[in-house]
Amino acid sequence: MTKTYDEPRRPNAGIGDLVTIAGYGNRVFRVDSINYELYRDEEVEHDGIFYETTDVQTLEMLLADDEDITVISHSENSAKYLRMNIAKPQPRAELPTIDDLLDDLRSAMLIVDIFGESEERRRKIDDIKSQLKDIAKGGV
Repeated sequence: MTKTYDEPRRPNAGIGDLVTIAGYGNRVFRVDSINYELYRDEEVEHDGIFYETTDVQTLEMLLADDEDITVISHSENSAKYLRMNIAKPQPRAELPTIDDLLDDLRSAMLIVDIFGESEERRRKIDDIKSQLKDIAKGGV
C-alpha cells in the first residue's frame, strides 16, 4: 500500500548544530551535512533524513538517522557551547624516536666508559634498551 507524503519531512538539526546521537553516550557531534532520501515504488514509499556528523573531540565521522539525533546547541551558539562544555584535549608528550634512543644509549655507554659503571647508569642503559625493544616489537 502506498503512503503519500503531502510535504517532505523537515530535519530536526541544521548544518553546524551540535548534537548527541543515540547509542554514543554524551559524545558531541557537529552536523556537517543533511541528506534527504525519498524512496518510492509501486508498493512502498519511504522518506528519511540522514546527517553526516563529526565528533568535536576525536574528529570521527558518523552517519546518523534523524530519529537518533538530539540537538544540544544550534549553530549560532555552538562556539560558545564548546568553550563552556568541552574540555580541550591535553597535548601528548612526544615519544622518543629510535634515533633519539640510540643517541641516548651511546651517550650513556660513553659515560660508563669514562666514569665507570654505577647502579643508576646501568638502570638508565637498561631502560633505554627496553624502550628500543618495545619499539622493535611494535609496542610503542
